[in-house]
Amino acid sequence: MAAVFPVQWFGGAHDTRAGTVQTRARRFCQNGSRQGRRDDLSRTGVMDMEYPLEDRPIAGINLAATPSGTGCLECLGGDGPGWWLHLRRCAQCGHIGCCDSSPSQHASAHARKAGHPVVRSFEPGEDWFYEHTTKKFFRGPRLPDPQSRPPEQPSPAPADKVPADWRERLHPVGSDPE
Repeated sequence: MAAVFPVQWFGGAHDTRAGTVQTRARRFCQNGSRQGRRDDLSRTGVMDMEYPLEDRPIAGINLAATPSGTGCLECLGGDGPGWWLHLRRCAQCGHIGCCDSSPSQHASAHARKAGHPVVRSFEPGEDWFYEHTTKKFFRGPRLPDPQSRPPEQPSPAPADKVPADWRERLHPVGSDPE
């Protein structure tokens, strides 16, 4: 039986590189009012809350799963070019993979292969979840520590593997994984 915890669902465009997703969503959530903040979020196209805070089971979240490390498992293991932009954590098993903007998109590949539908950002200061099956972002329960990669770890990383033209090698936000 799945655990039940409060979640907040979000939809719409999202770009973690902009640095405004969690800030605007957090202000909106703390405000608790749909007046003003909702219009601001819709106008900017950053993130829009679709459902109010609700309790429901979320398949794919295991409150006992710890992160598999502090970097993308496959990139560190030699799969692909070996570097990433941002990290994502599988909420079911703790697998750490690289985001869809990264060259290898290992987090999404893990979700498809393992059938684990929910990921959480593994970046400092970000606490959102994403469900691949519904393509929605939401706020969910606290997972076991650590909550993110070490803040002193650079992004992109690892530093010795990142090419000088790394920006040109990224996938556009919202592109489908290869």
